[in-house]
Amino acid sequence: MWQAADSPYSAQVGREQIEVVNRSLDAWNRGDVDAIVSESAPDGEYAIAERNPNARLLRGREEIADYLRDWHDTVHGLHYELEELRDAGETVVVLGKMSGRAGSDDGPEITAELAFVLRFDGTVVVRTEEYLDGRDALAAAGL
Repeated sequence: MWQAADSPYSAQVGREQIEVVNRSLDAWNRGDVDAIVSESAPDGEYAIAERNPNARLLRGREEIADYLRDWHDTVHGLHYELEELRDAGETVVVLGKMSGRAGSDDGPEITAELAFVLRFDGTVVVRTEEYLDGRDALAAAGL
């Protein structure tokens, strides 16, 4: 469900950003990391969730791609189920759940809440912030 927050930005800009997010989520679910990072600025940033033991700030497409590929290599059948998108002007909040199988195709299924705040310059993602709680993502986006 897409909700526009009160914003000084045009609805058209929001729709274009939402399209970028949808393309990225589709790419994630088919394992196409290159397509995901192509939506980001060459010097884009990706902030790994603070509660993640590997929390840090990644810079540039190569570091971001390596991190995303590691997830796909570690968790089999990794899939993101979108629950809600919120447009906050130049920022989009993505709320949903990540699921897959730990270790192997027949390993235990894991599911976890995972939210993102994507910050844009026009239609280019300049920063992605990862959150393990959707409320934290909404707060970070000012919603």
